[in-house]
Amino acid sequence: MHPIRLLIADDDLGIIEALVKLLSLEPGVEIVGIANDAQEAIRLAVQHQPDVALCDINMPGGGGPIACIGIRESAPATRVIAHSMYDDRGAVMQMVRAGAIGYIVKGSARDQIVSVLDRARKGEAILSGQVASLVVTELSAHLRDQEREAEHKRQDLAAIRRLAGGEGLELRFEPIVDLVLGALAGVEALPWRSSGAGVGGGALESWSATAARVGFGAELDLAVARLCLAQVHQLPPGTWVGINVAPTTLLDPTFADSLRVRSHGLVCLEVGGQTVTDYAELRRALDGIRGPSVKVAVDGVGSSGAALRQIVELQPDLVKLDSWVMERKISGGASQALLEAITRLSAGVGAQLVVCGVQYESEMQTLRDLGVRFAQGQNVPQGMTAPLGSRSGPGGDPVPMAR
Repeated sequence: MHPIRLLIADDDLGIIEALVKLLSLEPGVEIVGIANDAQEAIRLAVQHQPDVALCDINMPGGGGPIACIGIRESAPATRVIAHSMYDDRGAVMQMVRAGAIGYIVKGSARDQIVSVLDRARKGEAILSGQVASLVVTELSAHLRDQEREAEHKRQDLAAIRRLAGGEGLELRFEPIVDLVLGALAGVEALPWRSSGAGVGGGALESWSATAARVGFGAELDLAVARLCLAQVHQLPPGTWVGINVAPTTLLDPTFADSLRVRSHGLVCLEVGGQTVTDYAELRRALDGIRGPSVKVAVDGVGSSGAALRQIVELQPDLVKLDSWVMERKISGGASQALLEAITRLSAGVGAQLVVCGVQYESEMQTLRDLGVRFAQGQNVPQGMTAPLGSRSGPGGDPVPMAR
């Protein structure tokens, strides 16, 4: 068998000289490179492709862990052994996590060093008793963490499947008023989860993120949309219901089919500020859905840059300004300038602006003065809205959608 091709990486010249002197007497070992820091160790490992790299834990350039990671990535056949003056279990564990398969204390006898190098070349793990015990303990803890995480994921998935099946889903409607006509124009359907679904009550936003993470995002979106569509008939004539829909859901033909079958009133599909990977594909999907009774809104404008691009790319019927703008009080300054800029952008694509987070009549008057047509909020003055489920809007006249 050919000699063990060894790379030594250490910034202590005394240690290097001692190793070279000790191993030069051993015919079974060939030193192919000597490095003084982590980056040089990686470079020499790439150049010489040694069988084993003996790496000091605390050398410059990031230390042994950085050298170990770099060597394992760029010279995967090289086995890394941690080398230290003392039994620093914490430092050795960093090396083990980085991919080192062994550890040896500096100053060990030649026979012991050669034995460790030979076993490392064969791929055997070599650790002292204390370090081996620490590795076993950490591995056990890691496995327990994995088991707990897997169990939580199973519970989340089961809860999401129930929600996607419609169990425990509820809707709450937030009114949208026409500031010019003084009438209810539409509502946004806010999905809610009841405690009966096994996930605890509250808003659905956090569970939507969890559903997307476990691969059930589209199914949950579809379930919420179907529930919204089933209740469209409860709204007064001429008003619309806004449904939040992710771009990926709009691309699902199942959603379009549900929309055609279930929709018997005005529906506004609200696309949030999520990233869109292919606008051409999304526009084609929307072209197959939009019509006299199905409009499109871009939601969350002002909270992300993605929403601004969606206004230009999707040419929506409505543009919804995020509620944080109202929270800052529109009375001149940056908030008013932003609102005026979004109003101009909306008009440029033929859309009407909806300002969210409106609570008081004084705020509504400010918006009227700025030429805003629609306002949305849980606490909009109740005299502005008709009860949900009534068959006509205030005054009996339907309120037109934008455009």
